[in-house]
Amino acid sequence: MAKVGRKAKTINLDNIEELASQGLSHDEVSRLLGMAGRTLYKHRQFNPEVEAAYQSGRKTAITTVANELYERAIYGDTEAMIFFLKCRIGWKEFRHTDKIKEFICDLGDRLPRLVSK
Repeated sequence: MAKVGRKAKTINLDNIEELASQGLSHDEVSRLLGMAGRTLYKHRQFNPEVEAAYQSGRKTAITTVANELYERAIYGDTEAMIFFLKCRIGWKEFRHTDKIKEFICDLGDRLPRLVSK
């Protein structure tokens, strides 16, 4: 007697890692693989290799963006500096934002010299 139900999806670990490394969400990855989000979740839950490929891709995407942000902050991009400070050390803006932006700009002028030492 023939087996009833859907045909099993084959999982390509390289595809999962590549898609996740592009910053795509779990649901976006699953759609591009032609499966429901819950199906990919089950594969991730029960197959450690699938989970490792997805997490490795996410790690690559996060590292790439973090490095770019850091480089921009180091070389004087004021917005990148402010964002970096807010995220990494919990820095908050106050009412006197002009003085703070002036301080950040001054810091941006000095940072490349400090880093090159």
